[in-house]
Amino acid sequence: MGAARSAAPKYMKTAIIGCGHLGSILARALAAAPLGNSTYHGRGLHLVERNPQSAQALAQELNASFETQASAAVSRADVVILAVRPQDFAQASIELAPHIEPKQLIISVLAGVRLATLAKALPRCTQIVRAMPNLPALVHQAITALVASPQTASTSVEQARAIFESVGKTILLHEEAQIDAVTAISGSGPGYVFYLAQALSEAAQSIGLEAEVAETLVRETFYGSAALWCSGPAGAQALRSTLTKGGGTEAAFKAFDDEKIAERLAEGVKAAWRRYIELSGKVTTQ
Repeated sequence: MGAARSAAPKYMKTAIIGCGHLGSILARALAAAPLGNSTYHGRGLHLVERNPQSAQALAQELNASFETQASAAVSRADVVILAVRPQDFAQASIELAPHIEPKQLIISVLAGVRLATLAKALPRCTQIVRAMPNLPALVHQAITALVASPQTASTSVEQARAIFESVGKTILLHEEAQIDAVTAISGSGPGYVFYLAQALSEAAQSIGLEAEVAETLVRETFYGSAALWCSGPAGAQALRSTLTKGGGTEAAFKAFDDEKIAERLAEGVKAAWRRYIELSGKVTTQ
């Protein structure tokens, strides 16, 4: 797998099916993102959402078209992004399938919906990419893992990468089996970070710091540490080794090791991974 940034292909008409949390993020990002020598700014951006209230406002904001039925939007699109809830995919695919053309690129951000399930539900489609972005897409700092069906052309994969590089960085997987592990790391990862941040903030208060001070110290420490990590080639282990020996940090590490914190963290990640594998087996077509 690789993480190098790709050259953005030309502007393409895109339909987003489902304008909930993630669908709205992608719509806003695409409306402002440069693709090739052009930007969307609403042109060629088609939004589909059964709940018209919020989606109509979003479409007006982005100067995009809006539909409650997918058929019209899909027929005008080069790229179709599936962003409905996974449990709604079976019904949505019934509406979509007759209107999908083989040349169209289908991008799914549906957790747990396998490439084989997508291909079975949309039998005319030959270009399919699964994408797993994460919560920092809200601030254009996501990491999105992509995996394509075997018959998907490299140009389609590059188009998918360009779309998700509008909300952060991308990494390409060559085996779909890795997507559950990716989801357990980068998909759930922001939750782990916030869990640890909360614990550290509570620890700060336990040694006498006010809640607001503790929150600020923890937030800025996480932010600065991440920035330092991203600023050069040194990995987490190397950066950790630069900390002062024989002081308070080493005392904390010893306490963490005594409680086997790293092992407990690994157990949590594996629990998430097993759950994602289980959920993937439950999403099927009708």
